[in-house]
Amino acid sequence: MQTITLRANETLINQILAISKALAKANNQTLETIANDEAYQIVINGKLQSVSEQTLKKELHKRANEAKQGIGVITLNELKTEIEQW
Repeated sequence: MQTITLRANETLINQILAISKALAKANNQTLETIANDEAYQIVINGKLQSVSEQTLKKELHKRANEAKQGIGVITLNELKTEIEQW
């Protein structure tokens, strides 16, 4: 599976998508499209999710605040112990 990024005006993008979907259907293939507002993938609650830039910024801000408070942060020795158990 490969990924491409296209930058063009909305009309051209819609035409490219329509042609691509028709080609995929004719060849019995799947075509996954990700809208610009869902261009980021992060792990939230143990699941990989596609999110918007705004959601990504909120999640990063939340995680930064948690790290400042020491929530979810482990010491280097704790990390070493976990790695040794693998």
